[in-house]
Amino acid sequence: MTDPSDVHHRIAGAVVALRESGLEVSATAAQAVGVVGGDVRTITAVLAPLGFAEIGPERGPDHPFVAYDAEADRWLRLDVSTAPSGGPWATTGRRTVVNAWQRLRGAARRGSLRVALLGPDGAGKSSLAAELARSLPIPVRRFYGGLYPVGRRQFRLRGLGTAATILRLWRTSARATVAAWLGRLVVFDRYPLDALVLLQDGAGRLHRWRGVLLARSCPRPDLLIVLDAPVEVLHERRQEQAVDVLEAQRHRYADLARATPGTVVVAAATEIDDVRRRVIEVVWRTHADRRGT
Repeated sequence: MTDPSDVHHRIAGAVVALRESGLEVSATAAQAVGVVGGDVRTITAVLAPLGFAEIGPERGPDHPFVAYDAEADRWLRLDVSTAPSGGPWATTGRRTVVNAWQRLRGAARRGSLRVALLGPDGAGKSSLAAELARSLPIPVRRFYGGLYPVGRRQFRLRGLGTAATILRLWRTSARATVAAWLGRLVVFDRYPLDALVLLQDGAGRLHRWRGVLLARSCPRPDLLIVLDAPVEVLHERRQEQAVDVLEAQRHRYADLARATPGTVVVAAATEIDDVRRRVIEVVWRTHADRRGT
């Protein structure tokens, strides 16, 4: 058996929190506990504030919870086994009923987190989206939520381009919603909110209304992350973009972050691995909080 001194302090704290919540807890191993008489919802509510979220399906007696240690760049796992209290019926019929209820409840709130990555050109949105898909311990689906994908069709008739863009964004949003309901964590590389940032100074009323329409064409993501870096760094990464344009983008994204409650701004001037750690920490904490409500 592992020496208790080798157990990560957050895992030890999670076990203490379970005990202090009134649950009957027995340590079966250094990183595994048994809980008698507690349901998964109660356990999740206790562990979520500590950054732990379940990564397995919500059925059966075994429930793996994980938290992210950004400093060490590793995942901490706590295996929780549940058992109903009572006599023989509790270990057979009652468990069947409880498991069925957990599956129904899980289906009702299965919708996973929808994360959107925004930022000026050169901030590293696409690279970070790929890193998140590789690093998170649950299935991730990536979607391009930008306004102007490469190879988009050009329309001569005025207004058709905007209509086509909105239809494409609707399709993308619908696919993302299905993925979230299937338990995938959704990551958007860019989002229609970019339309508010890309509006040019002095734009006419028609262009302003078009920008607002595009920005509101899809539901707000659950978590909006704005990547920011000094203009010198952005220009070094995207030298084809003028410095003054990049600086204007920075200011507009900062304004968008201030105007959108719950937005998290992450400094993206460092190496991609450092940015990845910070963003994973934010995403997983939000994911755990969402599961714990």
